[in-house]
Amino acid sequence: MHSFHELLESGVQYSLKAYNQLNDTALDSLDTSASTSSVKALQIVNLNYIILSIGMFSLLESTIQDEISCENADREIQNVLLKLGRLQFLEKYKIYKNAINTLKHGKGSSYNSLQKNANNLPFNLKLAGKEFFDEGDVSELIYLTRVDNIFVLECLQVIVIIYKLVLNNNNGYKLYDLTEEEIKIVEGN
Repeated sequence: MHSFHELLESGVQYSLKAYNQLNDTALDSLDTSASTSSVKALQIVNLNYIILSIGMFSLLESTIQDEISCENADREIQNVLLKLGRLQFLEKYKIYKNAINTLKHGKGSSYNSLQKNANNLPFNLKLAGKEFFDEGDVSELIYLTRVDNIFVLECLQVIVIIYKLVLNNNNGYKLYDLTEEEIKIVEGN
């Protein structure tokens, strides 16, 4: 059987290709007509980005819990990153984890944590008192975190690296090699 991260990477690329095709078709259609079906298609694409992002993080947690027999994947992830001295990458993980929690639960402690550093986030956060990211964007959904292709790919990158680091740490030997690009990300370069 293929590894979790290989299947996830392929599955996400396949899904994004399909979403992008639907998005392009809907945008082309809006050039000639403001049909409800085209607007709905754009909103469906955005909703699928959100579902994909939340799902990836949930699968990461369940896969780690299963593969290394732990009860709390989030705690295990944070402990491994602390043990390895990867504090910058730990912060990146927490940012995306908080974004996912904000998508799932709305306003709360994760949203409040993100709001403190809203200007330094690698994605857009809808701040208190703001109704829209871009007023007039018919594809926009009512969520606090803007999720797009880039957000999904960033989540994927974080998840793949986390998976490799946690499994390597718990197996006592190098099960998965990090790519040069992944090493740069973990080291904060």
